[in-house]
Amino acid sequence: MLKKWVIAILLILGVPLISAAIIDSDLQGELQNKNEIDVIILLEDDTTARDLILEVKTPRAQAELTVADEYPHLQAISATINEEALDILIKSDTVAGVFEDKEYSIFPTEETTL
Repeated sequence: MLKKWVIAILLILGVPLISAAIIDSDLQGELQNKNEIDVIILLEDDTTARDLILEVKTPRAQAELTVADEYPHLQAISATINEEALDILIKSDTVAGVFEDKEYSIFPTEETTL
């Protein structure tokens, strides 16, 4: 439940500022260390998860996008992607943003250094 609230807040704060696709700057670095990464993909109006899957899988056989959850009321999906799929998403007109699917907190965590 907390994950859905974090996603909703991220989307509410980020959507009014979107004029071009916003891509989390850490994603490409993370994909160099891993083969796949979990992401939240913000979709442009009238784009469905099915549309995005067709767009990603058509150009390159190496691109992988596996949808985990759909959030139609937020115009977003959570998915697992590889580096080739990220390259396609960055260039896509149907994508408003791509963010790593992780927990965000406004409070300090053990990982935070002062």
